[in-house]
Amino acid sequence: MSCEVCQEVQSKYKCPRCGLKSCSLHCVKRHKVSKKCSGIRDKTAYVPIKQFKESHLLSDYRFLEDVDRKAYGAKRDPNLHVPARTNGWLPKQLHQLRKTARQRGVNLMLLPATFSRHKANTSGFKQISKGRSVFHWRVEWQFPQCDVTYVNDGVPETSTLRIALEEYIDPTKANPVYKQRLKHYCAEGMDAVRLFMKIEDCDREKIRYNELKLDQTLAGNLARKCVLEFPTVIVALKDSVEDYLDKPEQTSTKKTKTDASDNSSTLEGSKPQ
Repeated sequence: MSCEVCQEVQSKYKCPRCGLKSCSLHCVKRHKVSKKCSGIRDKTAYVPIKQFKESHLLSDYRFLEDVDRKAYGAKRDPNLHVPARTNGWLPKQLHQLRKTARQRGVNLMLLPATFSRHKANTSGFKQISKGRSVFHWRVEWQFPQCDVTYVNDGVPETSTLRIALEEYIDPTKANPVYKQRLKHYCAEGMDAVRLFMKIEDCDREKIRYNELKLDQTLAGNLARKCVLEFPTVIVALKDSVEDYLDKPEQTSTKKTKTDASDNSSTLEGSKPQ
């Protein structure tokens, strides 16, 4: 029987999915594209009992083995069996991590294990001596004026933000690769930037930011703040600082004045004649 694709050469192969006969790899690929066929046999396709052969029985047996293997693998996958955190229970390692952060006045919020931000979090603490440890944070630096984001793993809490930023935007100490990408920042200098971090535990409808101090330690900047897995610091130049500062609510002020004028009018109208 000739090839059902080119119809020139005698067929050698039969598609396990649709049963089409072909003669070469080129014709196999052509039939997959034209008929949108995967080429994989449908293991659940109905086979009449009269056409049922030993090969079908063997295929069904292998199919059931494959299902059992995947079910067993799913039971052993830790990412699919993360204990619920709504009841306050955490694995021992994460519980100790959050406890250590809480001792420093940081409210560390942890996401489910399947979230990419949780998987990327490399923050931890190192025991220096008995009863003394140093927290090392994964810090994400965002440079909006250059549309660049860099990540620094293991920034010690004792380091100031100025020292941590030196390798990125310090005119003399910056890494040449970073210096090229962040030349606008390097030209302005370290003292021309202001640092902000999003407030995680505020009203979601209004995004607000905390301003961080450049010459203060990372521990001092994170104290009494909420951190979602690891801190994300926005490095802003002076010309874009207004985007991160709280703007006065003119609407509420105007409303207060209107209410005050209405109250005064009411009082004047109630004076005895």
